[in-house]
Amino acid sequence: MGLKGWFGGGRSKTPQQEYTVDDLIVLERYEEAAGRLRDKLKANSQDLHSHLKLAEVCTHLRQIDRAVEEYAFVADEYALDGFYDKGIALLLRASKLAPGDASLRQRIEDQQREKSLDHVRVLAIEGLRQAGGHGLLVAKIERAEAIKNLAAVVKASDGVMVARGDLGVEMGYAELAGLQKLIIQETRHQNKVVIMATQMMESMITATIPTRAEVSDVANAVMDGTDAVMLSAETASGRHPAKVVEAMAQIVVGAEKYEVEHVRARQRQSGFFAHTDEAIAAAVMYTANHLHVKAIVALTESGSTALWMSRVRSDIPIYAFTRHESTRRRVTLYRGVYPIAYDVEDRGEAVYFSIFRLLLGQKLVLENDHIILTKGELSGISGGTNSMQILRVTRK
Repeated sequence: MGLKGWFGGGRSKTPQQEYTVDDLIVLERYEEAAGRLRDKLKANSQDLHSHLKLAEVCTHLRQIDRAVEEYAFVADEYALDGFYDKGIALLLRASKLAPGDASLRQRIEDQQREKSLDHVRVLAIEGLRQAGGHGLLVAKIERAEAIKNLAAVVKASDGVMVARGDLGVEMGYAELAGLQKLIIQETRHQNKVVIMATQMMESMITATIPTRAEVSDVANAVMDGTDAVMLSAETASGRHPAKVVEAMAQIVVGAEKYEVEHVRARQRQSGFFAHTDEAIAAAVMYTANHLHVKAIVALTESGSTALWMSRVRSDIPIYAFTRHESTRRRVTLYRGVYPIAYDVEDRGEAVYFSIFRLLLGQKLVLENDHIILTKGELSGISGGTNSMQILRVTRK
């Protein structure tokens, strides 16, 4: 004689199909397995295999809500690492369990859109490289569609420029200040560069001094966390281009003295770092902000470690020591990062003393100051930074 099994946690509270005694024993084991998996996930929430296994167990138990939640979680993790096909496949599997869930359909569309943007980025970079170019991709944010898909646009770019003139026309001037802060926050959250542009010192096309409103505009952009402020007509066709640049530089330096404390949101939703040099960068900035150090020195090939460190606001200068001119040019745009030409030719302790000589020679530190140094074990490997050291500057 068949028994009717009841299993909670799903959308339906009606009895399920008839089960034999053996079937119920199997399902009880699933319940035990689900319990063990839940305990395991509490200890290690990033075990994606366990999340998938739990989703399958919950599917068998008809605990549909929990199954959908687990599939969606793993799909989001795949998307964060760029594995959109895997993520979309899991979301489709979840949507079959919950065909009426509109949020799942929206997430599928969002991941498909991000996959498309990533593909566009790849094509753009390939075309640039084939033409002999080595530049990076900066997205100009000026349309309502860009705001709607802001996270995906930032992710597909190396940096963004906020074109406030066109954006104000598209979105309305009343929205502009809030959107500016939103774009800066999202861009820094994704470890990308942000440039603020359009009418920052407009009156100085003809005037010799900025208005008070322009001073506040530039200063607020700086305090919000922008990497660069940009002039357009003020220097392209203005009467006093040199005075404009001088005035803007003074405003930027003045604003940096009054920065409020800035705490960056965790880079990834999971709280896990994607790269070793990213983890080193985070450790360096935490240490630098809780220890009396005068400078941070990053021996870098690509500049990525310096970029990640510059995403955490700090008054401590970051010096990017690199032999590559292209990297020195690139890091100039990163906030708080200063390039220094340096090629690692020495070995052992001699490396430290050569760095100290450069810093002392340019009067960037004093003898007995403490600095933090980041470097990789192997020279010439991009992304190879895997250590940090706290050093006291001495003369040999």
